[in-house]
Amino acid sequence: MKSAGELLSGGKYSDAIHAYQDIIGSDSSNALAWVGLGLAYLHAGDHDLARAALDEAIRVDPSREAQLSELKASLQARHDARRDQTTGTH
Repeated sequence: MKSAGELLSGGKYSDAIHAYQDIIGSDSSNALAWVGLGLAYLHAGDHDLARAALDEAIRVDPSREAQLSELKASLQARHDARRDQTTGTH
């Protein structure tokens, strides 16, 4: 898990995504790995997968819901803004 975090903090988002996926493949109940995966997706620009990973983190550890709700709201706002730019609505 440490190397996945180092990849994430080092800006190697694609590598971090793969590292977190490997961790989750071994332990799908690892909420911290799901959070890390969500952050890696966020920094890589894939907001939909970021939200899905954060949702999974909350599913496996509901005590994280309050902690992650603000980040999820921010992701939703970014998603909505991107959709509005694409469709030309405001």
